[in-house]
Amino acid sequence: MAHYLPHHQQGARFPERQRPYDDNNTQRPNRPELWRRNVVAVIFNEDGHVLGCNRKDRKGWQCVQGGVEDDDKEILAAAWREIDEEIGLLEKEHRLEFVSVLPPPNNDPTVLRYKFPKFAAPGLRAQGYVGQQQELLLFFAPKEAIKFVRLVPTPQHIAAGAKQEFRGVSWLSFEEFIPKTSDFKLHIFSHMHTTSWPIIVDFLDKRFGKVDRPFQGAQNGAATNYEEAAYAKPSGNMARVREREEEVPRKQHEKA
Repeated sequence: MAHYLPHHQQGARFPERQRPYDDNNTQRPNRPELWRRNVVAVIFNEDGHVLGCNRKDRKGWQCVQGGVEDDDKEILAAAWREIDEEIGLLEKEHRLEFVSVLPPPNNDPTVLRYKFPKFAAPGLRAQGYVGQQQELLLFFAPKEAIKFVRLVPTPQHIAAGAKQEFRGVSWLSFEEFIPKTSDFKLHIFSHMHTTSWPIIVDFLDKRFGKVDRPFQGAQNGAATNYEEAAYAKPSGNMARVREREEEVPRKQHEKA
């Protein structure tokens, strides 16, 4: 299995993907009021696959996420609301379970910030936000839950300002999912992987028994994706990822 490096080491593994903030970026904004508080719902199934969501408005995959409102009593309530609004899954009806909060690196929440690119979030940028500070929550859902995903918001959600966020969702291994994410969020999803994986394995081991490689694939022909009819199921191209991973050690050895 591929292991993704912490955000501050990713330049070696993904040299062509520039992180929004690195150690040499002296222009990093630090005013807390400019960063919108945001919750991410990382949903995994019994195969250890994560629910990847393909954005409707632009290229890139992500997890369910949304802003934390002033009237949210706790971050978990915000996560449940976003899961309902964006993909239509409910805690009891679809057997979702909250598993854990994923702490930020070195307990520094500012590391999980990303700056809005120029093409994204014009409404939030107009309000003065330069980006979002994310908080990661881990959830379990049975793989059959994907059959109940609703991509189009209900009239009630639309009246509250919700809109369709995704064109499709799929159960993906971390190796498939992370290369599909946007460059400006790569450091967050790589941290999500390294932090969540031990928790996922422990959860599956206790719930289903000994698990060696739960991300091998869906079993018994269960559905693994839900998409709009016009959207073809994506195919992962992991060969390029493995080539990059193998190429970096070779180059480092040649320089030594």
